[in-house]
Amino acid sequence: MPASGLDLATMPLLIAQEMPLVPQAPPSHSAAMLLMVVLGLLGLLALGALYYRRRKVQASVEEQFRAFRTQAVSLMDQLDALRKRHKTLPADDPDFTVPMQGSTLSLYEGVNRDLDALWDRWLKVMEVWDQAQKRIKAGGGLGLKPTQEAKTLLEGGEITELVRATASCKERLDTLNRAHETARADLATALSELTAVQNRVTGGTGVLIPSDRHRDELRSAEDALRNAGAILAADPIGAEEQITGARWSLSALEDRPRPAPRATTHAHPTSYPPFINDLAAAVDRFRESVAKFRVWEVLGMLAKAWVFIWVVGLLFGLLTPLMPLFIILVGFLVMAFGGMAVMRSISSWMWFGMGRRWH
Repeated sequence: MPASGLDLATMPLLIAQEMPLVPQAPPSHSAAMLLMVVLGLLGLLALGALYYRRRKVQASVEEQFRAFRTQAVSLMDQLDALRKRHKTLPADDPDFTVPMQGSTLSLYEGVNRDLDALWDRWLKVMEVWDQAQKRIKAGGGLGLKPTQEAKTLLEGGEITELVRATASCKERLDTLNRAHETARADLATALSELTAVQNRVTGGTGVLIPSDRHRDELRSAEDALRNAGAILAADPIGAEEQITGARWSLSALEDRPRPAPRATTHAHPTSYPPFINDLAAAVDRFRESVAKFRVWEVLGMLAKAWVFIWVVGLLFGLLTPLMPLFIILVGFLVMAFGGMAVMRSISSWMWFGMGRRWH
């Protein structure tokens, strides 16, 4: 035994008894912190998923928008080609040997007015597309407001009506190009029908009896066909109208169906060129893709609100001991900025007073 009377074997036990106990965190506090961390991670995962989805849809919309712009530029080229074709049509078509008159001239001038109006509308639509593209590119992160603005701009556009009107102008120009050939072919057919009816009515003699009940109808059809042949060079559309009327009268005499009239002034064609169908499909795909942003916008707002609440709760949980210091810092900043504002006001007042005294 040592001289001091202490047992060395019991020394560690005595030291351990004299050491202060390290305070342990209450189980409830640890569980709350663990729950906060888990909820925070879930919120971050939700934000990551929303961001990934946002980027994926954004890339898809940008790709479709580029394809749409390519097809839209193609439509602009078509419109420009139609304007040039309309301008040179009387000189390029060898059948137009005399100036246009009557219904043909009206159709030609109507196409000119429509093409000019379409060009003005197209310039406005191009401005809308440029603005929409800028807003789509500005929609980074989780913000969807620029994309919604782009959607509103695109829905306010008139590209569908523009496409239909352009196709209608093309069809009417085709009608003008074919007008002489069509009128000549129909005139020959109508003259053959007139001869057949006359032979049937007159018994092959070719002489109409004044008392014949079909005399007026045959004379009217004959005059209409003669007049159509006279105006065919200058007004093939008007000649076609008279030929159609005469053939209808002859069909009534023979009790057969009326011949179908030639389409000349359709406002909306029944079929469109392939590029127009592709453009309309691109418009539909683009609007469907942009519409998907609405649901994800709501989910993004919920996820951001969740993470904000979690961060605020975590700060209150971890920084409670530092709250007095934080309040003092905020008060100091308020006083500093307030003092700067007061000094600026005083200096402005002094300079104003000195300026008035000087004057």
